[in-house]
Amino acid sequence: MRHPSSSARPRGRNGRGSNHPSTYMAQRVEIDCSTKTGRPLPHERIAFVGGTNPRRTRWKLSQQQAVDGIKKEKWAFYVNVGGRSIAVLVARGERGHEYLKSEADGAEPASLLRLPECP
Repeated sequence: MRHPSSSARPRGRNGRGSNHPSTYMAQRVEIDCSTKTGRPLPHERIAFVGGTNPRRTRWKLSQQQAVDGIKKEKWAFYVNVGGRSIAVLVARGERGHEYLKSEADGAEPASLLRLPECP
């Protein structure tokens, strides 16, 4: 699976490749497609998210990979809704399951569900 970033490792303030979260900012990445499961629970509705990286190649991540990337401050995902960039967050369902949704959504990941299917 391809990842959104085009570089192998972010550089820290000292230029030596430190991976400590405080030494670099998360890379902003647009999600422009999703793969839906058809399942009813919010945390099960999205299987994959995807987009285009700076080199114009497609990337695709499982929902869990995207959640982990947000939590590790590797990526800061967003969706484009009506010309506005809306942040994608990690939400927690009633039973503690983590899933993706935009900051404009209620419990359902509506913004991601409205995106076209990923190729």
